[in-house]
Amino acid sequence: MNTDGKGTMAKTMVTTTSGSLVFFDTVVQKKYLQWKGDIIVQYNKDPYYKYFLKKKFMVMGSLPKGIQTTVSMLEAPAYLDANGLLENPLSVQYGGFWGYERLANMLPVDYKPGD
Repeated sequence: MNTDGKGTMAKTMVTTTSGSLVFFDTVVQKKYLQWKGDIIVQYNKDPYYKYFLKKKFMVMGSLPKGIQTTVSMLEAPAYLDANGLLENPLSVQYGGFWGYERLANMLPVDYKPGD
C-alpha cells in the first residue's frame, strides 16, 4: 500500500490515451476495456449547471475550477458491443460528476432522432 504518510492513499496521475485502455480480443473478436486502479477524468472548464448545483445544495465559498470524475474497473475485462457500449454495464463504476449526470442524460441505446 502506498500512502502519503497521513494514512491516505497517495495518487499518482499520468496522462493516458485510449490505446492504453482499449484492447482487442482476437479469440472472441471484440474490443474490451482493462486497467488497474482508478481513472480520473478532469475537465478544466465549468459546465453551465455547476452554478445551479452550487445554489441547489447551498455550497458556501468557491468551488474548484472544472469537474472531476472517477472511473473504476469492477470486472475485467469489460467487453464492448458493436456500438462501443459496455456489454455488462456493472463492470465499470462512475463516481463524481459522471456518477451524478450519467443516467439522467443518457439516451436509449436504440434512440433514433425523429422517433
